[in-house]
Amino acid sequence: MAQILGAGGQPIGGQNEEVEIPLEKTTSIACNKCGGEVFVQGFGFRKISKLLTGKPKDEVLPVELFLCGECGEVLNEVLPPGLKVEQE
Repeated sequence: MAQILGAGGQPIGGQNEEVEIPLEKTTSIACNKCGGEVFVQGFGFRKISKLLTGKPKDEVLPVELFLCGECGEVLNEVLPPGLKVEQE
């Protein structure tokens, strides 16, 4: 899975690695459906059975998603491995 970097090449998600990568050395990621290059953040939710957690109730796990700003397609490239859709 690709690591998501913020502005200036800094990793998102609390990682403290110092990385300086010029943006002109990178390539853009486009939507597989429409070619759009702007994505919006969203969340999907997964239910976890109480049988798996050993807790008295089922739990809900939020999963961060990035959706194409043009067509709404989920950006598969940054999904966790268990949720990625295999490309044909």
